[in-house]
Amino acid sequence: MIVGGSLAAISFIVAVLGMNKILIILAPDSPYESSKELLTYPRLVGGLSFYIGIYALIAVISLTGWLRSKPIGLITTLFGIVSGLLIFTLT
Repeated sequence: MIVGGSLAAISFIVAVLGMNKILIILAPDSPYESSKELLTYPRLVGGLSFYIGIYALIAVISLTGWLRSKPIGLITTLFGIVSGLLIFTLT
């Protein structure tokens, strides 16, 4: 769970930096030219790391119930699976 929590946190940090790069490029007073080539890489990295962070956080939350007992572990895992499927259908 420590690895999953670390992965989630790092992924969210990378996503924030990637999206900030997009905002910097698209700003009216930006020194960068607003071209599609400059936006592709930060958009890809930011978007992928955001979803990796979401699914890593869901995995950690799903696993925490197993530390307490088997019934709570089953419930938290069920919640994680349902929320993961709902997020997948929204994207």
